[in-house]
Amino acid sequence: MNNRVTYTIPSAAELQHAGGRRLKRIKGATMRGMLRAGIAVVTAVAILAVVAVGGASAARRGGDTITVCVHHRGGGLYRSRGRCARHDSKLKSAGAQGPQGIQGVQGPQGAQGIPGPVTTTAPSGLTQRGVFVITGDASSGTLDTSITFPLELAASPKVVEVPNGVPNPDPTHCPGSPEAPSAAPGYLCLYDEFEYNVDQRIPGEYLRVSGIDAMLGDASPFGAFLRADFVVQGSIDIDGSWAVTAP
Repeated sequence: MNNRVTYTIPSAAELQHAGGRRLKRIKGATMRGMLRAGIAVVTAVAILAVVAVGGASAARRGGDTITVCVHHRGGGLYRSRGRCARHDSKLKSAGAQGPQGIQGVQGPQGAQGIPGPVTTTAPSGLTQRGVFVITGDASSGTLDTSITFPLELAASPKVVEVPNGVPNPDPTHCPGSPEAPSAAPGYLCLYDEFEYNVDQRIPGEYLRVSGIDAMLGDASPFGAFLRADFVVQGSIDIDGSWAVTAP
């Protein structure tokens, strides 16, 4: 079946109304010229209809704005990204806000992040390390210092001193060394690296350790005091490392 398209040649009044411009009398116009003029008007009207439909479609999609410019010579229409050429006028068709779209598909599970810093009580099994030094003129007979655990423990640790140059008194709970201090859970291990003119009140123990309550042989959940006495009056020196593991 053949589909035939028929164009109706509009009258001068119709052309004037559709184009929005005053028609000048055309002398000697041929039928072909009038036919071209009619098709041009029909085409312009069709473009406006397409723009209107597109604007309605865009409104349904989510409120986009379609900008159409009218050429100042001849009334030709063209689409713009927001600004028309100089001397051209701009037509705007603002769309309405569309309905909320449906929820998207759940994305895949992300990779496990690195553990964040602990700012409260040290978790069980966490080992903290540091160094200590007591040095100076012990004219009064005693010098002292203190160590502080970066994170508080849930309970006070047991204290073991590992002197330099003698067998380790507790390798089970303090298997480390001054260069690599370590401690079993619930223990504070003190590893002496060097001692000079330091008295041993108890054989194998150069340091007198106490907690905040000043009880010798104890430590607090957050640190300990270390004290050393001279053998003969004068300078003393003792230093080393420590490790404590949360119970």
